[in-house]
Amino acid sequence: MKRLLVILLCACSLDAAPRWLTSPAMRRVLTAGACAASFADAYSTRRALSAGAYERNPLVASQGRMIGLKVGVCAATVALGELAPRQSGMVTALAGAQLGVFSWATAHNVRVAESLR
Repeated sequence: MKRLLVILLCACSLDAAPRWLTSPAMRRVLTAGACAASFADAYSTRRALSAGAYERNPLVASQGRMIGLKVGVCAATVALGELAPRQSGMVTALAGAQLGVFSWATAHNVRVAESLR
């Protein structure tokens, strides 16, 4: 919970951020990276499950729900960034946070899959 609060506080202070940090190009690059990391997380989760791991999150226990959730999060981030240009800084921070979280989850899943083989 503390990490989420820190992320939100950082996102709220983006008014003072350099212009390049909140540019549409930066937002789009981070959003693309976040979506790619999200699907890498889904792939690595399936690999870990096939190696004998189990999914602790009941929202993504089935592959269909996981893919639906990943597509929905990516679509919502893209739509918010493109349809609400006044919130560009917030969407940039959100995409950056998603990129970090999904990258960590992918690395974790790979470690779990390798430890079970």
